[in-house]
Amino acid sequence: MSDAVKAERHLRLAVISGFYDLGSASGAAFAKTGITADRLTVWRLAGGHEVYSTVFGGEEARPLFNEAVRKFVRTGPLVLSKSPVVGAH
Repeated sequence: MSDAVKAERHLRLAVISGFYDLGSASGAAFAKTGITADRLTVWRLAGGHEVYSTVFGGEEARPLFNEAVRKFVRTGPLVLSKSPVVGAH
């Protein structure tokens, strides 16, 4: 994946994972490969592996997941209007 991002200057990477999903990368692994911060967007949402699911807080995470994907596709890296970890202060 890092080779593709390095080869294609317009390619960006979005990493969306659940706070309770211990098997998914947090984004640090991608950053260590040399993908620069301006081309890497990372979200951690409340929930498990399927952050869009209504299990484990997904009722609140699903709208944030949908918002993040739509904005990423339309505009590129973004900052969510709410905290990306549902319930975080």
